[in-house]
This record gives sequence, structure tokens and C-alpha cells, in this order.
Amino acid sequence: TTYNNILLAYAQDATSHVGTYSNHDLVLDANSTEVIRVKANGNVGIGTNNPATYKLQLGAAGDKIGVDLSSGGVTRTSEIELYNASDGSINLKTNNASTGGINFHTQSAQRLTIARGGNVGIGTDDPQKNLDIQGQFMVRPTSNTTIGRVLIGSTSSDAYLELKDAS
Repeated sequence: TTYNNILLAYAQDATSHVGTYSNHDLVLDANSTEVIRVKANGNVGIGTNNPATYKLQLGAAGDKIGVDLSSGGVTRTSEIELYNASDGSINLKTNNASTGGINFHTQSAQRLTIARGGNVGIGTDDPQKNLDIQGQFMVRPTSNTTIGRVLIGSTSSDAYLELKDAS
């Protein structure tokens, strides 16, 4: 079968190019298995042969994706920046209707949970209220005028709970 595909490999100035000249996908294989696909529309898939939704789609259903941005040494300074160009926010989404929570871990332990219904848990993976803290917490003032004040149920500066230590 003839598909009229043309594969290009050339150098122009100081830049090398590999690609298709026709309106076809570019596929990179390893050990006779597809590992990366660049669609004709520019979408790139790693671990999927149909990156239809996003410019970069990693993995297929059930795959885990890991990113290590460190140099591999003992001291690791890694950063992943997620940025929504419309308003500068970070969007983490889950679309699983049955569970759909977002969990944050440190040192292999779950530390913070945002449950499917929006409840937030610190120290618990099953928050029962809007904010469910299991363990101790601390509220620190930013100035002497706010020492010991916690605002409860009102935006009025008169509504507060004052807790003082014995000193």
C-alpha cells in the first residue's frame, strides 16, 4: 500500500530537523513498539498513540507518570510549574465521579486530602467537614493587634474567639 509519506532529515543553519513533509503523524519506536507519537496537528503523545486532547499527553489509562527534575543527588531541588494563562491560577483536576479526590504526600505519607465533595483533610484521608484537621494545629498572629484572635462566623472585627495562654 502506498501512503505517500515523506520522511525528512536535514540540517538548516545550526538546527537539525527530522519530520514528515506530508500531513501524517511522526512515530518513534523502540524495540519495534511505538513510544512517542507526534500528530500532524502538533499534539505529542508518550505512552499513547492518540494524543487528541492536549498538546502533550502522557500515558494511557492506568499508567503512572513520574517526573524527576533533580540532578539525582542527595539534595534535590525540584520544581514543577503549572500555570493557567487566563488567570495565573494552578488547576489540578480529577474527573473520576466515584472517587475523584486530590491527595498530597510527603515522605510517602498522605498529608492533605481534598475529597470529591470539596472537604479538606489535614492528617486524615477521609475529611468529614469543610476542614477536618486530625492532630494539633497552630494559628500565629502577624502583629500584636491580632494576638489570640480567631474570626468565627462573621466578617465583623468584633466577632472573634480569644484564647490566651497562662502567661
